[in-house]
Amino acid sequence: MTERAICNIGKERGTLKKQFITTLFETTKIIKKMF
Repeated sequence: MTERAICNIGKERGTLKKQFITTLFETTKIIKKMF
């Protein structure tokens, strides 16, 4: 694996993590509104 490929995988993982956290945050807000 080249350094560039490793860097791209790291970026993709970081983006997925951000999206997951954002989704989790939005879901929490919706749940809080329901109660």
